[in-house]
Amino acid sequence: REAYKDVLSSKYFHIHEALNPREIVRRASIYDYGLFPAGSEEKGSADLRFTTGNKTATYMEAGIPIIVKSKTEYTSKLIKNFNIGFEYNKNNIKTLKRSLKKLDYKKLEKNVIKAREEYSMEKNFPRFEKFI
Repeated sequence: REAYKDVLSSKYFHIHEALNPREIVRRASIYDYGLFPAGSEEKGSADLRFTTGNKTATYMEAGIPIIVKSKTEYTSKLIKNFNIGFEYNKNNIKTLKRSLKKLDYKKLEKNVIKAREEYSMEKNFPRFEKFI
């Protein structure tokens, strides 16, 4: 909370209490974007660079675009590759509202659905079975 106090003081951002798996996607789907905050800022931190967390999948399941910190390399790459959100850093967080207004939200929503299909169990489970 301390690292994101500027963002959290905005009337546009909300933090919710922990919810059970059946409730979380339904609750997240009422919002326009999901925020994927990053952890440690240590230079070269592997947890920061390669983390994805449950939030990424939850936001995709909820059908909402994702706002992600640019230092989370793997998740940022996923966001860019599928064009399903917005990447922020300390230089553009102050202009976040303006930047988000420039995005084609309908296209982002469609892209989230495509990304969700790409990562679906139906598509990927046969690969997993073959691996096993």
